[in-house]
Amino acid sequence: MKIIVDETMRCRKIVKGLLDFARQTKPQKQAVSLNQVIADVVNLVGKQAAFRDIDIQMDLAADLPAVMADQDQMRQVVLNAVLNAARPCTRVASCGLHHVTIRRARRLR
Repeated sequence: MKIIVDETMRCRKIVKGLLDFARQTKPQKQAVSLNQVIADVVNLVGKQAAFRDIDIQMDLAADLPAVMADQDQMRQVVLNAVLNAARPCTRVASCGLHHVTIRRARRLR
């Protein structure tokens, strides 16, 4: 019974994520953690059949500051980037390792 409840909750979380992506809302800027946005997107797509043979590893900067942005729009940007990166891999049996890396750029003086 616990397995059924756990899987139902997992499905609920996936559907909520998909509905959040699909909603058309007026952009609302707020402090957004890019690391959390990336983790959410990778968690969402990692369960899809097209990503079964793709290993996405994240090397996220721990000290990355929050940015003022619309969280839903940032999710869409990251989702598009991940889908575009995986597109060539869906045409071959095994694509190998994919990396998602975000680091703060060094400022030039």
